[in-house]
Amino acid sequence: MIAWVKALAVRVQRADTASYAAALAFNFLFALFPLLLFSAALLAMLHLPSVAHDLTGPLAALIPRALRHLILATIASASRFKSPTLLSVGALGFLFSMSSAIRQLSNALNHAYRVPKVKRKLWTTLSLSFGLGLLFGILIVASLILSAIGGDIIRWMALVWFHHPPGSTLQSSLRWLTLLALLWIILTLIYNWLPDHGHRFHWMTLGTGIVMMLWIAISLGFSLYAAHFNHYNRTYGSLGAVILMMLYLYVLSFALLLGGEVNALMSKDASQS
Repeated sequence: MIAWVKALAVRVQRADTASYAAALAFNFLFALFPLLLFSAALLAMLHLPSVAHDLTGPLAALIPRALRHLILATIASASRFKSPTLLSVGALGFLFSMSSAIRQLSNALNHAYRVPKVKRKLWTTLSLSFGLGLLFGILIVASLILSAIGGDIIRWMALVWFHHPPGSTLQSSLRWLTLLALLWIILTLIYNWLPDHGHRFHWMTLGTGIVMMLWIAISLGFSLYAAHFNHYNRTYGSLGAVILMMLYLYVLSFALLLGGEVNALMSKDASQS
């Protein structure tokens, strides 16, 4: 086990994972605000104003309070305008910036798998990046909508199927399972489709499980820090939330690339056994 951890640390250092994570975090930040504009316009048209005031369920537990305030303030300011133009601009801006982030992530994962030469054609790479960007956007917006009406959906399904309302514990468990399932799907697609390694599709990988645990631990840790040690607001003022957001995205990006290194190392060990 110790030798395996050392081998992983060497791979992470040689792959320059920290630099890739910094570039990836910037691309994710660049994609976030067009997504918020799109989400605000869509939620306004769907008449779901509660999302502009609060997030409930697992998202509220995992996103630090300062970041929730930044996200909700952006959604609230944009949701006052039920504009198809805002919807289109937000969607196009997100697709452009998210596809760029996905191509950056694909390069980092190819580097993790030591792919000597990418065999994909340019149009295949562009189609994959735009397709995954669109899919990820749909899943993220779906998680926001579930945050607003997920409890109502669960109660309706319980009344239709079991003829009695569910308990609060069951509702909370189902919402957590839904969020984790969405995250598992996203990570599985990332690790199977983005690197040009030619391996078979795997639903269960060690890297995916590690990243999910790290994501929950990092998010809860940031929430705890923001709730009890929020002195950064006194130093940086209103920029504190943006700085915290950038740090949050950087740590999550590093964890995402670490999962790719874990899967690459596991595939190397499997091929040598």
